[in-house]
Amino acid sequence: ELIELEKFDRDTIKKGLQSIWKNAMFEEDFDYFEIEYLCKKFDLSIKDVFGTDDLVKLNLKKEQAENGNSQLVIIF
Repeated sequence: ELIELEKFDRDTIKKGLQSIWKNAMFEEDFDYFEIEYLCKKFDLSIKDVFGTDDLVKLNLKKEQAENGNSQLVIIF
């Protein structure tokens, strides 16, 4: 199967890897290391495919707690 995939041009492979990550990034059994492994199989780096090394970005904001201190809150 890998030999057949190598017939595609690099842009198609990059789009495919991006799609895989988009659809599987919240799955418990698929993580950063699996997508990194797949990228290396096609002689690509995470940065080549996604434009950055940081694939996981959290939306955080600072919110004031009842005791007057601040805390970080994850925004979904």
